[in-house]
Amino acid sequence: MPFVTEELRSAITEARQFEENEKYNDSVCMKECSGGVKESTFNKSLENIAKYASEDDIAFYKFVYSLFSKPKCCLPKGHKGKCKSSYTSYFAKAFANKIKDCDTTPGDDDILFKNRARRTYPVQVTKENYTKLNAKYKWKGNNVKLKAGTPVENGGTPYTIATAHFDFAAILMLQKDIEHNLPEDVEEKLKARAKEIVKEFEDQQIYIVGKDGYLCDPVLGLTIEANWYNIDDKRDPNQIQFGHVNPLKSNKYMTRGGNVLPITRRGNLIQSDTPLSKVNEFIKDAAAHTSPR
Repeated sequence: MPFVTEELRSAITEARQFEENEKYNDSVCMKECSGGVKESTFNKSLENIAKYASEDDIAFYKFVYSLFSKPKCCLPKGHKGKCKSSYTSYFAKAFANKIKDCDTTPGDDDILFKNRARRTYPVQVTKENYTKLNAKYKWKGNNVKLKAGTPVENGGTPYTIATAHFDFAAILMLQKDIEHNLPEDVEEKLKARAKEIVKEFEDQQIYIVGKDGYLCDPVLGLTIEANWYNIDDKRDPNQIQFGHVNPLKSNKYMTRGGNVLPITRRGNLIQSDTPLSKVNEFIKDAAAHTSPR
């Protein structure tokens, strides 16, 4: 049973086409930065799956690593100073932790999928295919911890991740009581991009700014308070989560510019796997059903 499926190949093909996106090539630096996935870490993953993966799988993952091992600068084009592949160092900790989700996968159990890794990690398997592989090899039942890869659904390329960072940081310019130390030239360009994003979302009937002019939950319309980013309790409806406008897919990297935004836990639960532009349809039906008769 192969590790590499057509969904993964499609995701990578589409992401390479996305790199031709003029909007981001004209506005984001995109120069190669230091860091990225270490070769020794990647090789360890290949060793861990060698008993189960085919030669073609291994060759494909090596090809992906050769393409996407180095991150790209997500600062505005023409920025002053050193290139950076993340905005985390510019924001207060609570906001930085959420920005980090642009390039870091969610937690996992280390059976096949690492408990947090770079979204660009080259060893990727769809969640559906993992279920089939686990059923065949019984990793979970035998307490095997391969710690070798990440789900395709949480993946990305250095380019898609740079666009996610750029747009997420821009959206945070709309946040009430935002704390940052952005250089003036970067702040100015992010604010300009924020205005564009608001308009792009409005064209999809998605509204991320409330009547007070601040960032709001796109489902509930509540103004997002700065202290909500500090909520650790996963049961709290106001906990801020890393949201996607259109849901995750197994054949397309969805953590990218134009598709990421902060959302409350309650808003995220309501959205589920529905595009944000369609949420209002079933909310309307639910409201009609539950209203006093």
